[in-house]
Amino acid sequence: MKSGEECPICLDVLNIGCEKFNDKYCTLKERYLTDPNMSADDVVVEMTLFATPEERQALADALVERGLASR
Repeated sequence: MKSGEECPICLDVLNIGCEKFNDKYCTLKERYLTDPNMSADDVVVEMTLFATPEERQALADALVERGLASR
């Protein structure tokens, strides 16, 4: 994660993705937490490359169910 950058929603999405799907979300989360040059924008770009529409919907639903986002 870039120095001085905090993106709680990024981590929420990556945590849920790691729980619900496969290791691509866990791997991205690990990179985000350990790479001092990786930004929230980088996370979004990477997720657009592999997240299916069904995964995106499931992530959004889980965020709402957990009270981390609203519709």
